[in-house]
Amino acid sequence: DFKARCAAGTTVVIDCEWEDHMTLKEQKSFAQQLMYCYSTNRGATKPVRLVYTGITDGSPTQERLRKMSGFDTWPLEVMEGTYIDNFPKEKLVYLTADADEVLSEFD
Repeated sequence: DFKARCAAGTTVVIDCEWEDHMTLKEQKSFAQQLMYCYSTNRGATKPVRLVYTGITDGSPTQERLRKMSGFDTWPLEVMEGTYIDNFPKEKLVYLTADADEVLSEFD
């Protein structure tokens, strides 16, 4: 069962709190990237527990995701609050394209 395999996997949180700083084009692209993340996870041999945080009710990202076929049934979690309030800080690794350090391994 896919949901059980996700629950047994690593938790990957995608921080969606930055949409206020995105252009309309970037917001559209971001929603597509979220869909791609779900799709790739769905086909993975070892799927992860996928969590999208910071998606507020009525936000452009939420509206775009809801327009995607079957989004409400996707086996992932959507949290309105921030990731920092929902997960223990000592267990978080924040990955960003803006980082100076390159992460080559993860335990």
